[in-house]
Amino acid sequence: MSQAGDDGSGAGSLPAGLARELARANRLREALFEISNLTRTTFELDAFYADLHRIVSSLMYAENFVIAIRAPESGELRFEYYRDSVDTDLTPATINKRPQAEIENSLTGWVAREGKLRHLTPEEVLEIRASLGLKRIGSPAADWMGAPLRGREHIVGAVVVQSYDPAICYTEDDEQLLLFVCDHVTAQLEQRQADRALRRLNDELEARVQLRTRELEEQIEERRRGERLQRALFEITSLASEALTLKELYPRLHAVIGELIYARNMYIALADERRRLLEFVYYVDDVDDSTAPLDIPESKENVGPTLRVYFRGEPLLWLATESDLPAGARGSPSQAWLGVPLRAGERVIGALVVQSYDAGIVYGEADKRLLTFVAQHVGTTIERRRAKLA
Repeated sequence: MSQAGDDGSGAGSLPAGLARELARANRLREALFEISNLTRTTFELDAFYADLHRIVSSLMYAENFVIAIRAPESGELRFEYYRDSVDTDLTPATINKRPQAEIENSLTGWVAREGKLRHLTPEEVLEIRASLGLKRIGSPAADWMGAPLRGREHIVGAVVVQSYDPAICYTEDDEQLLLFVCDHVTAQLEQRQADRALRRLNDELEARVQLRTRELEEQIEERRRGERLQRALFEITSLASEALTLKELYPRLHAVIGELIYARNMYIALADERRRLLEFVYYVDDVDDSTAPLDIPESKENVGPTLRVYFRGEPLLWLATESDLPAGARGSPSQAWLGVPLRAGERVIGALVVQSYDAGIVYGEADKRLLTFVAQHVGTTIERRRAKLA
């Protein structure tokens, strides 16, 4: 039951029906703007869901409002928010103590599995429960409507509104409105999940850097390097959320890496799998300016060092004093060459290379471990930035 009325915005000269539609469109626009701001302004989950409830209530009758979310790790459906004017004793905590099979076989679980909006009368509810063997959670409603939260790859949960008053029933406009709102809610929920994962990553990075610092505390320079690494990792991670173009991102990454390791000469090569090319999207070098892409061959044998790093997903350290650089090396001969893979999750997306033309500046195993560690987060940052700009 969508509530509409004149918003007092000077539309009094318009026909009443058009004025109501304009007022309704304005409320919807404001609501979507509020939803988009929730991730940035509301950090506690309980407050986040309460704010969603308030926003949806401004668009339709939603005194009774339920949100169920599928946990990304376990896949279990959990009730995250439950507000009901009749079943005031029901809470997410009490419902989630029930067996998972019972939760999955509720009407809410049905919507979360099927991924379709369901708008049901009491008679339809009884018929569906009987035919599918669904369990009842809560009191029977006079009108029941559930909509899926459809993520980019799978259904992440469901939102339910219901009325116990036979005089208050939902319309087709309410159905479309709830689906539309749910799409925006899903985007915010997925962003929150990504942010939580990023925070967990930051915590893991901090713990690992602190551990390494403790192990090397007798070596003052290594301790300082660990502190610089910690700062750099947080800077690299934060770059993913800044409003940067890729052209702006790469030099920022270069600057951060340059604080950890000699990186006067550095390039980033990213794979274009569709065109079978390894493209040099960033290339800064004292001697060469070689940015033509490399063909990615079918065979992984007898390839240059950059392709070798990409194919094998392993770092490669070469020193002029020890051996010749593998055939197919890019640009002029250097004194030291260090390449590490760039990853997005488990997938190798390219390579990060630094090199030195000065015989007095070479890389060692510690540099290889350091750059490999940093590159894991550089790859994630680049991939997240590319996804946002896609």
